[in-house]
Amino acid sequence: MKTDRTLALKIKQWHPIVILVFASLWMLLFPLWADWVTAEPLDTPISFATKNTIHKEIEVRIPETYRLHLLFGRGDVPPEEMEFIGSTVFSIPNVPAPLRWSIVNKKTGVTAAGGEVESEDSRGVSGGYVTRTVALVKAPPGRYIFNAEIIRPVPELAKYQVHIQMDFGAKNTDTWQAGFAVWWGQIIWYILAPLLIVYAIGALIYIQRARSSKL
Repeated sequence: MKTDRTLALKIKQWHPIVILVFASLWMLLFPLWADWVTAEPLDTPISFATKNTIHKEIEVRIPETYRLHLLFGRGDVPPEEMEFIGSTVFSIPNVPAPLRWSIVNKKTGVTAAGGEVESEDSRGVSGGYVTRTVALVKAPPGRYIFNAEIIRPVPELAKYQVHIQMDFGAKNTDTWQAGFAVWWGQIIWYILAPLLIVYAIGALIYIQRARSSKL
């Protein structure tokens, strides 16, 4: 019976150490994993000043539904030539942005997605950019070649700093990886893991003082 009590006491003393190690590893490793999962497969400059093409290798890491969109920044456009909505939010000319695009599996050469669009409507403003949606893209994880072609120049859009980007929205995720990286994992990282660390350290201090008092 005494042996059982001693074993139970030792196990109880190890609990805070296990909790402290787990919570500390979570605080260290979760941000690295979350950054890897949520990394944008594509974010590259593109210009509507001339007809041009883009060929870029990208990596799709999770089978998420990604948004392919154009981001229009102010670039070198003088403020007096901008059309502002409020003090900082600006708009761009409502002219078509002709784009032909495709995503081709690097290993098999199979086209996973593609199309031809002439985007006109601006979807929103984020981080100083006006956004135009091109398409929603879903492809199996793997390496792909992203191809884009400006079908014809658009002088009205040539003066803007334009990027073409693939990302997924935090509010609408399809996969557990994205949902966990954006929501539940963040809750654990910001709230639960720190509380566990405080609890474990407090328990270890209590155990150490209890041992000292018995000496």
